[in-house]
Order: sequence, then C-alpha cells, then structure tokens
Amino acid sequence: MGSATALPVWLNDYESFSGHLDEQLADENPHGRGLRFVNFALALLPRIPRCDEFTDFQLNEKLSHDKGIDILSGANEIGQHLYVQSKFRLRRTSEVDEILSQFESFDRELEDKDSGQGALFSSRELENRPRPIYAVITSSKMDGILERYKSSRRSSRSFYDLLVADDRLLILDGPTILLALQSVYRKSFEVPSLLELRGATEWLNTKSVHVGILSGVELLSLYDEHGDGLFFENIRAFLGLEKNHDRESVNRKIAKTVEETPEKMLERNNGITIRANRVERSANKLFLENASIVNGCQTTMCIVARREFVNDSLLIPVKIVESDDLWEVAHSANYQNRVRQIDLDLAKYLRPQLVQREAARSGLSVAPDAAHGVTDMIAAISDVQITYEETKALYKGVFSERPTNIFDNNYSKLLAPVLEVIYEHQKTSDRVFSALFSVSSAARIGRNDVSEIHAEAETRYFQRFRKPEYSAYIALLAAGVVTDINLADRAQDPAEEAARLISFLQEAADAAEDRTDEFSEAYVYAYEILSETGLSSITQQSGDALVSQDLHKKIANTPYETYFETLKMRIRREKARRARKR
Repeated sequence: MGSATALPVWLNDYESFSGHLDEQLADENPHGRGLRFVNFALALLPRIPRCDEFTDFQLNEKLSHDKGIDILSGANEIGQHLYVQSKFRLRRTSEVDEILSQFESFDRELEDKDSGQGALFSSRELENRPRPIYAVITSSKMDGILERYKSSRRSSRSFYDLLVADDRLLILDGPTILLALQSVYRKSFEVPSLLELRGATEWLNTKSVHVGILSGVELLSLYDEHGDGLFFENIRAFLGLEKNHDRESVNRKIAKTVEETPEKMLERNNGITIRANRVERSANKLFLENASIVNGCQTTMCIVARREFVNDSLLIPVKIVESDDLWEVAHSANYQNRVRQIDLDLAKYLRPQLVQREAARSGLSVAPDAAHGVTDMIAAISDVQITYEETKALYKGVFSERPTNIFDNNYSKLLAPVLEVIYEHQKTSDRVFSALFSVSSAARIGRNDVSEIHAEAETRYFQRFRKPEYSAYIALLAAGVVTDINLADRAQDPAEEAARLISFLQEAADAAEDRTDEFSEAYVYAYEILSETGLSSITQQSGDALVSQDLHKKIANTPYETYFETLKMRIRREKARRARKR
C-alpha cells in the first residue's frame, strides 16, 4: 500500500500505447476510428493540464463539418472557451495546415459575431473580450511534424504564429495523452502514501483512534489531489445518484442535503472512516501514512458531484483508525451499513476497484462506472466491456464450496483457505481475473447466439437467464465441459484445490480465446438444458411467473454435477450426429 502502482503494459511507453490503439481500432473504417477516438478525447480532456481549466465538454453535433471543431467547452474563469479538433492520426504537414486554416476561419466568424454586437459593447470592451483557445488532439507524435510545418510556407502559418504568441494553441499529441492516462490510472488505483487532514475543530484521540470534523471544502481538496485512489480499499465503489426502484436513493438524499441545507450535513450524516498505517498530529492537522477511506465513499462522491454547492458550512464527522489490519477495519466499518454479507466477505479478494484495475491492465472497461473514471476512457476505445456483477458471480461460482452458491446473495461459503494460497503470489491472483474476463467475453458471444435462436422463449419464460448470476452459471457449465473439468469435484487439500482451480481457469480462458465457437456452442447447449428444467414445470394452471420461480428453485437446488454430466452427454451426442453426416 502506498507504493507506486505498476502501470499496465499498454501504458508503459508511447510505442505500447500506440500499438494498443491500433489493435483496438483495427476493425473500424477511418470514419469509425475517428468517432471512437473523439469520444475517447471527450472523456480524457478534463484530465489534461490546461484543458482542466474548462468544464462542460461536449461533442459538436456537426463534428469536423463545422469549421473543424469536434469538441467545445464551457467558459473558464476568465470567460475563454476551448475548441478542439480530434484526429486519430496526423502524419503530414498538409493536415496540420488544413486544421489551422479551419481554426482561422472559425475564429474569423467569432470575431464577426462580436463585431455585430458593437452596439452593446464599447470598442475597448470588444478588444478586451477573452479570445478562445484552440486545441488539436491526436494519438500521433507531433514534434517532427510541427518542425516540418514551421519550416514550410503554408497559408495558415501566420495564424499559427499568432495563436502561439497569444498562448492560445494546445497541441495534445500521443505522448501528452499517454502522460495524462498514466496520471489518471495512478490516481484511480494508487492508495495515497500521505494524507494531510486539516480539522475544522480540535481532534479527539484515544489509543489508536482520532475523531474530528472535516469541512466539505477540505474533503473536496483531498479528492482533487488523490482521486479515486482514496477509495481503493473501500468495500464499494460509488453507486451514483440514480433512483433506486423509483425511490429516492440514499445518495440522492445526501446530494439534496449538499444542495439545499449543507449546514445540516453534520447532524444527518454518519461521516467517513479512514484507515492509516501511521498517524501523526500537529495542532489541528493530521498526517496519515498509506491511508484510504474504508467507509464513506458514497458521502464523499455525493459532495464531489455537487461541488458547486459546497462551502465552509458543510461539515462531516470523520474517524481515523491507526492500524495495519486493513480488512478488520474495513469489515467493521461497513458491518452496520447496507452492505451485503457476500460483499464484505469477498472484499479482500474481489471488489469493484480491484476488478476495474485488473480490467484496465488488460485494456478492458467495466460497467457501470458511476465515478466516470479511467474505465470510461477505456470504454471509448475498447471493443470489450465487462460487468462487475457478472465477474463477481463467476468468482463466487469458482471459489465457493459449491458452484450453486452463485445464486446466494446473503452469504457465501467461500473457500477461504484456497484463496489464501492463491493470493500468496500476485502473478497467480492476476491470472484469476484475466481468465474470468476471457470466460465472460466468450459467454457474451454465447448469449448473443441464444438471443437469436430462442428469442421468443427467452422473452416469455427465461428473462431470468439475463441476470448476471445465471449467465455466469451457464458460462461455468460451458467452461467445465470444454475443459472436461468438473468444477464441483473439490480437492480437500487447499493447496491442491488452488492448483486445480488455477488450471481450470487457465484452460477455460484458453478455450474461450482459441476455441470461441466451441465455447459458445457449449453455452447454448447449457442454456437449453437449464431451460428444459423450467419448461417441465409448465401445466395448464401455471403462469409464466410461476414457471420462472420454479426454475430458480430447481436450478439452485440441483447439483452442478447433474447439469455438467447432462451437458457432456448432449455434446457427445451432437458430435456423433455430425460425424455420421460426413
């Protein structure tokens, strides 16, 4: 904790980053690549120095058909706007000339509009009105191209010199983008090595616990400096501000208090809990080593989401626990909250922040991302998106006493001794997530096939199969058959079972990546076998809802081995039938 977070391979250097972009966008035509890249730029711009002075970035509806402007911003503090053109690749000086010419034409139109308002403003006011800033964002390296452009006699050169002299031109090239992404990645997944807390009152201290009050302004400052890394050890990630089943969610109520009655936050909110390896005090300041918020992510992010309403009247109670035992503190801090037992038990090994980090290492995005962090940027350029809930379901199915524990949301009999063996080595634990992502991707193809083949039956009886736990269970049946490994056949020795499960996951991942059609076909057959369980419940008296309820009971109470052996028989029969037709 607190040490520098290792970057993904694709963020190590410019060549790796550029190659990753090419790989992700290889199947797109030029127009498609441009659209994907401009959406990536839209997500990244607020995180780039100088651009972070602006807010409310949005795509221009006309994109580059409107004088080369793809993205525009709201005004900064002095009234300037930022206008951006996005180009996936820039290779020739003629392209730079074209962009600058378009900027010049757009700038002239803005001046004409200002001149048209001469009756409203004096000549001095018009002269002193802030002029816009222009930016070019591209994944290419621009140093060599710009040098050639500056040595040329292109028609746009005088306007280029004017923008540079006025400090109104930003060149955001591949290396600049890479630096911004590296910073975002670290702020998302790196536990702060040092936190400085300035209390709004004196700190109370007993043994290893400090209790005090933070202002909302101070909390905002902490988040702006350290980002989502503040919550990397939290049980949950930010849940967002959406309604919960048409009811006002807790987070919406917190946000409403921030907006309307910030002075009442102290009396209404339970506050935040921070765990730190070491705490030192100086007057009303605390200095925390390797510290993170283990309870209070929702409160903090609601305040961040409504920062424009935050002032010194908004106060939050805070407790700091000095301890090296992260999970004891995190578990205790969340035990009385509305956190499911399964999430508490799994958090040491599996939580949203961990899944997002491991997915980012593979260049994958995770949905949903209510905090709109690094995974949102990856989503713009990645063909593959995974969900946290399905990853959690797969994890539960693999590492619980029985694969059918996948359907139990209240508690889970995790194979804790097995997990301890696996997590002794970081490389081994990394392989777990990588394999689960591969299985999830192949399962998505199988789900699409099911939707085409059995659309009517799925809509009527089997919508339940679209839920993460069912899709994950079907995927684990398919994985068992394509690897010929019975997941439920547990070894008694933890080390032996850990080795067996790692082997199962690796073989399943290899099959998912190299024999995708075989995996997808097994997924479809597994779906059909589970569906037949539900269809057998249909009587003249049964309604669709009753069939769905009975389906859940039968699947959850039927041993994994039963479906595993049935699926093997189904696939052997199909292979034999095909062999006879040859």
